[in-house]
Amino acid sequence: MPKASLSRDYIKKLARGLSANEIKPVQRLSTFNVGLDYITCGGVPLGGTTELAGPTHSYKSSTALYLHRVWNEHYDLVGSYSDVERTVKKNDIERLIGNLDIIDILYPSSAEMFVESVRQAAQLKIESDPEEKSGYYSIMTLDSIAALAPLAEREIIEQRIAKDEAISSMAMRKAAFWSAVQPSFTDYVGDSELIVLMINQARQSMNPYGPPVTTPGGSSIPFMCSLRLLATCSGKPSDEAKSIKALQNSIKVKWRVIKNKTGERERAIELDYTGNGPDPYTALIRVAKELGILQKGSYKLNPIVVEESGLPQTLGAGIEKAYNFLKDPANEEVYKLLYKECLLRADNPLDE
Repeated sequence: MPKASLSRDYIKKLARGLSANEIKPVQRLSTFNVGLDYITCGGVPLGGTTELAGPTHSYKSSTALYLHRVWNEHYDLVGSYSDVERTVKKNDIERLIGNLDIIDILYPSSAEMFVESVRQAAQLKIESDPEEKSGYYSIMTLDSIAALAPLAEREIIEQRIAKDEAISSMAMRKAAFWSAVQPSFTDYVGDSELIVLMINQARQSMNPYGPPVTTPGGSSIPFMCSLRLLATCSGKPSDEAKSIKALQNSIKVKWRVIKNKTGERERAIELDYTGNGPDPYTALIRVAKELGILQKGSYKLNPIVVEESGLPQTLGAGIEKAYNFLKDPANEEVYKLLYKECLLRADNPLDE
């Protein structure tokens, strides 16, 4: 056998026997909000870790709970929510999810406990019957990285050492912990096609030479994540929502992709958050406008789209009529066709 073939066989064994033909393509779960699907290039990756970062009151937890709900509705998936910050109340879960049987609220006391729970969930998912989805977790959410302390960090707190020293030591131990577990954590999450959502805080950086915003957990967290989203919140309704009676009490949140291993980064979208999560109808209108499917300055559809898809020529005169048109159950098929058209045009937008 030629020497080159021996080398290839040896490398394939080192790579756990996976040849190019056996490697699975990255699968993504739709978020069922075209705004999030657009910026993530199709949804959240299976078998990967997704970070939802942002400042306080930027609807990170609401977004995670929203994803639990829609994935259960459409894929029958159940999951866990590790509420380290102890901020998610039962009535919040009932409002955002409805059915408490599809999610278990966990309270891990250390980072080691959370990582071990993910490892066991991944093992159980691999060994279980894929049809019995209620018997294992498919989604595991951590809220949040900043609040979850490794045992070494907790020991420092208990020892009551000098304040400045404690802060620096704790940060280093948290970074060292995640750096140490990164290879194995990524491995069993990927093998089991588990979805891990990690909520993180975005804080102002004290380093004058680096990026203005930093996230706790050390530099290994960005490498561990397949997808990273950063939220900013204005605390006010968007300009479009102000003109829609049903959304006048909503809050505008802007999501931006800062890492996407298998897609385009730096895509961004503004979403209007109500008590039930991100509104899907204004998101659809915004994405359609950005892709040239809706003509600039109106709610008329591009003639090319109308001809190819069979969609109506207009959604209505004005934002509120367009919104109510899409929300009307009688026009559900139009909503689905427009959603599909947005995803088809995402990489090839029309000229306005």
